[in-house]
Amino acid sequence: MSAPIMILSEGFLLGFTIIVGFGPQNSFIVQQGMKCQYVLMMVLIASVIDFLLIGLSTGGASQLLTGSPVLIQFTTWLGAGFLVAYGAKSFVSVFNPQVVALQHAAPKRMSRGEVLLAIVAVSLLNPGTYLDTLLIIGGGAAHYTKDVRGYFAFGACMASFSWFFMLAFGATKFSQMLKNITVIRCIDAASAVFMWFIAFKLVTRVLM
Repeated sequence: MSAPIMILSEGFLLGFTIIVGFGPQNSFIVQQGMKCQYVLMMVLIASVIDFLLIGLSTGGASQLLTGSPVLIQFTTWLGAGFLVAYGAKSFVSVFNPQVVALQHAAPKRMSRGEVLLAIVAVSLLNPGTYLDTLLIIGGGAAHYTKDVRGYFAFGACMASFSWFFMLAFGATKFSQMLKNITVIRCIDAASAVFMWFIAFKLVTRVLM
């Protein structure tokens, strides 16, 4: 395997490991995929946002965050709080799945602008996104010289697009199955656990 392909593969694996965490962004993508509303647009916007963040992190922006311990702590606690609150919202739904099922059975149609604003919000308002992108992906890219970091960044970008595409269109394809009350309850419970676990990892990272 040539060096560029190896570096691209490492970027893909690291990016995929980070993106699969079931946070607010992935949760919204699944919900909209089930509703079959502006799915491709949503995938493209989420991917472009990730591309920009990955580009910034591999381009050296990660040094701004790593150079300020106070900023890291503030962002970490803010991100953990955001994930705990969003996870609690999903956890509450576990005990009231009939309401969620009714919403999916007769979903309120969102306009193109509403979907656009929502995917931008869940992508950018979660501080944990910046920590993962700047610290983990940026840190991974820092091991390579500037002339080959582009391969690493491209691999991470490919991971984001692949995951968003599979998640959204997978939810669309299996939307009828996913509307089952038991399945909805399992998805909400898994979402809550994943988000709380990510919050726990963020806090332990800054305390250790």
